[in-house]
Amino acid sequence: YQRRVRAVLDVRSADGGVFVYADKATRLPYESVLGGDRGVDEVPGDVTRAELLAALSPAELGEAEYHRAGAIILEQVQCKVGNASLKHSEAKAFMGELLALLDKPTEFGKFYAEQTASDNAARLDALKKAYASGKPSAELDAYITKQREMFVEFVSMKPIEQDRFSAPPSNEADAKTAEFAYMMLRQVRPVVGATLDHSAAASALKKALKGDALKKNAAFVNEFFVRFAQAAEKARLDGVAAALASQSGPLPAQEEFAAKMRGAWTWYLTYTESPNKEQLATGLSDALLARLAGRSNANLGSHAADRQSTLAAAAVASLPTERPLYLLCNAQAHSERVAAALEAAGAKDLSIVQGGVDRWLLESLPATYSPAVQSQIDDALKKALAGAPTGLAEIND
Repeated sequence: YQRRVRAVLDVRSADGGVFVYADKATRLPYESVLGGDRGVDEVPGDVTRAELLAALSPAELGEAEYHRAGAIILEQVQCKVGNASLKHSEAKAFMGELLALLDKPTEFGKFYAEQTASDNAARLDALKKAYASGKPSAELDAYITKQREMFVEFVSMKPIEQDRFSAPPSNEADAKTAEFAYMMLRQVRPVVGATLDHSAAASALKKALKGDALKKNAAFVNEFFVRFAQAAEKARLDGVAAALASQSGPLPAQEEFAAKMRGAWTWYLTYTESPNKEQLATGLSDALLARLAGRSNANLGSHAADRQSTLAAAAVASLPTERPLYLLCNAQAHSERVAAALEAAGAKDLSIVQGGVDRWLLESLPATYSPAVQSQIDDALKKALAGAPTGLAEIND
């Protein structure tokens, strides 16, 4: 219907007529209502999913977001396998292999160890190249400096021998020293020996950590840290593999992890670079498709017009003809569309109430609420007086 200028009535002059609320029924439940959540633009319930998909464009079905999500996952897999030229088909094969292993702890442990070892080797190789170039980043150099100083302090300090029978440190400084020694001992034991005490562990480290490795970051990286990190990672992965191999089945925590992985990644296995509308609409309910369609009538052909005609004819038949009709919506926009539909159905003497219900309430004009809404308002006011959250926004909606 073509929009045109109609009589606009000031809210303070609305008297003696029938108010027709042109939007939701929740605010004025005793008035006549046209349409649904979007007035006369509501999609009728007899429109099928196939008709909705035919009417909606790929852009309206979220094609851009679909491809953006696929690109994000592809980039994550590329980083994981260390191959920036990986294609979607190759990335999906990788993810399919990983998801298939989630219910097989031993096989998954081997796969995890291989991938983690590969990732660790790539990181350490990049570390060596950074120092070989003589131009490591400031952030990387600060990290290596901290690592070197921690190892130097551990092998140089007076050994601290403590067990559960030892007396606790007598002051804060001694407590911090003991905590540092214990932390370093936990870090180096998988490499130098799980049963070694502080003195023996420091002696073992001194055999590799000497000369320039104690003073210069480049020497520390090349002569000690890379080999230590490789040995520490291998020890950790061997422990993981041994623990998984001893299991008869997945643990609850592993099952929870597997469920999260499937929820996050299974969609990607169905990703295609040329999706049809059915694929774009996967996961979208019929109700959501209807809302998307109703937002702009979505080229629904006669469906929207038929819906408007049916609603308007029923409204005209139920409304009195001897009194003027005053149309209200929240602000005024929906009233224009409803007025056009009613006029086409034969209604006479229509006026739009300026500013709608929002201005009506702003002008403090008389308003009646349903008992349920009035009860919510009363409760909200009591909470407001008590300083608690009111929930008035929810009531207003």
